[in-house]
Amino acid sequence: MPAGAIPVPKNSEGKRVNKGYEFHYGKWKHPLDDPTFYREGATKDNLFPPDRRCELDVELLKKMGLTRQRMLDGDALFFQQLLTPLCDPSMSGIDGDPRMGFYCDVSDFTGSYAFSKKKLSGNYGNKFVCPTAEELVNWDGIVLKNKNDFIGDSWLTDNRNT
Repeated sequence: MPAGAIPVPKNSEGKRVNKGYEFHYGKWKHPLDDPTFYREGATKDNLFPPDRRCELDVELLKKMGLTRQRMLDGDALFFQQLLTPLCDPSMSGIDGDPRMGFYCDVSDFTGSYAFSKKKLSGNYGNKFVCPTAEELVNWDGIVLKNKNDFIGDSWLTDNRNT
């Protein structure tokens, strides 16, 4: 194929297998013909059956800095950093911080990609300056504070913290 893909021929069983992976060139059918298999008990009318209910870990949220005042203020940045940490969680100062890195990792991987794959070290006129985690947070802040119909309407626009 022009992009380098190699079609996998059918074997004696009529299956397309290569290195332990089976490829499906048409529709794939799950071997278990049970429509609830994919939803584990959930239905259109009951998305969260009793065996899929969960509760927030109150102690962990307190440990991460959640307070009553933050809840009342609608501190969007606090909740954002729970999902996409602003700093490397291993350096957050929170004992046993369970979060995975985000902005520092994005910064590192952006630079790694630019230098290794794109060859933007500046040796041939294509100089790339790695973004810092702070710049990436600010960039996302522009999107979050834009108050457009796409993302901004998701926040409490009358709150100073949004």
